Amino acid sequence: MNNKKRIVLSILIMTLMSLLLACGSAQKESELIGEWELIEDVLAFGFFTYPKGSKVQFYSDGNMSFMGIGSKYEIVDGKLKLTENDGPVTYNEYKVDGDTLTLHLQATGLLAGNSVELNYKRVAK
Repeated sequence: MNNKKRIVLSILIMTLMSLLLACGSAQKESELIGEWELIEDVLAFGFFTYPKGSKVQFYSDGNMSFMGIGSKYEIVDGKLKLTENDGPVTYNEYKVDGDTLTLHLQATGLLAGNSVELNYKRVAK
């Protein structure tokens, strides 16, 4: 009987932990929802410029628009997972502090392993 109680208790604890982790991820995703605007020109990798005023928008359904290009996003292990339509997947460090978003966007292809820091301000929720 004692083993059955331990098994049931273990299952209950794992279920509660899973629910708590899922809620934390949903909260992190909800803080991203809205429209963000790049606050400065950023030269990336020596040849590509992200122009000041460029927009990124996160939607509640897991879709996003990055400078007019559609992608999917989710929070995985505290990182912003971005999936381009039929393209590469990147895991990006990010931080939301009030109405400021700092995104360390990972490069793909030949530049994989490099990142660029993009700083945004929230313009709409």
